[in-house]
Amino acid sequence: TQKFYNWYAVNGVYDNASFSDPSLRKQFAPSGWRVATWADVQNLGSYLNPNQNNSSNVTVAEDIGKAMSSVNGWNYSSYIDSPGNDSASNNESGFNAIPNGFRTDANSNSTNAEGLQGFYGNGSYAIFWISDEDFKTYNTFYQSNDLHHGSQNNKWSGYSVRFVRDTNSSDTNPPTISGDGSVFVDENQTAVSTYSASEDV
Repeated sequence: TQKFYNWYAVNGVYDNASFSDPSLRKQFAPSGWRVATWADVQNLGSYLNPNQNNSSNVTVAEDIGKAMSSVNGWNYSSYIDSPGNDSASNNESGFNAIPNGFRTDANSNSTNAEGLQGFYGNGSYAIFWISDEDFKTYNTFYQSNDLHHGSQNNKWSGYSVRFVRDTNSSDTNPPTISGDGSVFVDENQTAVSTYSASEDV
């Protein structure tokens, strides 16, 4: 089951006052977690490909899309090293981006191949919001091995979300996150709330 969220939900905006004043916004992520920022996504790209050549204004990092994508659900692609080509070899990083597609604005008159108004890209895209005010997203695509980013022009569009957990300064080891999003905290880590993400979050 897909779960999509618009920019307002991701950023805890629930009325005009909270839209104008970020201090009034609700916390979207579980305790101990937060929605990824643009800096988080860039750091992830640099970590997965330290030798990247990020010269494109639509690419976060090159040659990591396949390593971030789930092994299931992708449309077939003839492009070598893309998530849609030999998908059984995907997800080397454990990020497990599932190609749930996205939900367009409720005012859209478009339909997808399944005839469901406003839903697109199932099997082709795994798109995630970030929490920054300029409402960017990042995504993997079935025919490309790059991690892409985009600036969205509609805050009502629905995309997936991933949470980030910052380690405490007293932690000697970072948490281990499995491919399904489950988090394991070592005994020597400061006690925090943990969250097991389902694949559609």
